[in-house]
Amino acid sequence: MFDPAIVEIILGGVLGLTVLGVTEVVKKFLKASGVAAYLISLAVSGAATAYYLISQHTFALITFIGYTLYVFAVSNGIFKATHTPTK
Repeated sequence: MFDPAIVEIILGGVLGLTVLGVTEVVKKFLKASGVAAYLISLAVSGAATAYYLISQHTFALITFIGYTLYVFAVSNGIFKATHTPTK
């Protein structure tokens, strides 16, 4: 249902502002760590996802929530950690 290629586009950001870069700047500015850092990451993921979906004229609440969580998981290494094949 959710295309990993779109997640890569969202993570790549706009005008050189990537999800990871913006998240790190905001966390450093607010001196956030722990749960607050994850909430900031979730907010930045949501903003980037909303921007992409609106600019592509494909915004829908379910799509927004799904891609936001997917982008959040990938940007925090959660997706990679749970989907890396074991030997």
